[in-house]
Amino acid sequence: MQHAPGWVSLAWPARLGSLGVEAFIDAARAAGPLLTTALAGLALTLAADAVLLAWFSRFEDGRADA
Repeated sequence: MQHAPGWVSLAWPARLGSLGVEAFIDAARAAGPLLTTALAGLALTLAADAVLLAWFSRFEDGRADA
């Protein structure tokens, strides 16, 4: 008998949404996952911003009407 995978990508919104609730229940226990999630989100946001900035500047350079 096979076991289900450890995580399912469609469950992430519910899991991440519950971290805020867990912080009010047990702040010491939830601080680690909250900090990890916040730092991962920050890193992904900065990476996406850099990629999008490079992508947009690629097409916007050289346009005289912009």
